[in-house]
Amino acid sequence: MLAALLLAPALVTGIVQVSITNFAFVPDSVRIQPGDTVRWTNNDGAPHTSTGLGQGAGAWTSGSLSTSQTYQRAFGAAGTFEYKCNFHSSMVATVYVGNATAISPKPAPGMDHGAHDAHQRDTRGRAVKPADKPATGSPVFTPPN
Repeated sequence: MLAALLLAPALVTGIVQVSITNFAFVPDSVRIQPGDTVRWTNNDGAPHTSTGLGQGAGAWTSGSLSTSQTYQRAFGAAGTFEYKCNFHSSMVATVYVGNATAISPKPAPGMDHGAHDAHQRDTRGRAVKPADKPATGSPVFTPPN
């Protein structure tokens, strides 16, 4: 019994942050694994929502989020989940869970990314700082061109 527990993979889930800034979801696409959570934080002066455009697992709504309010949702199944703000039709974004279609996130508006290429993301959608020589065993995700 103990051997089975020692050999079983650890169940590790993560939380990926999405900022609602300047009437945009930043980043506008994230990649996570099944069981991970996305947390939206309204950093704007106007109210916003995070509202899934699908049915079933793709349907959700945060309700109205005032400045500094957060909403979070766990994604249990693989797939592509598009969402929007109910108040501002130009605000759309996507959550890719598992081995969904490749992403090419946009940099945050008004931010100087310089050497930090906003298009390099790990498997959880987090920005990865480019390195000349990655440490052994450190995964570095480079999206397709």
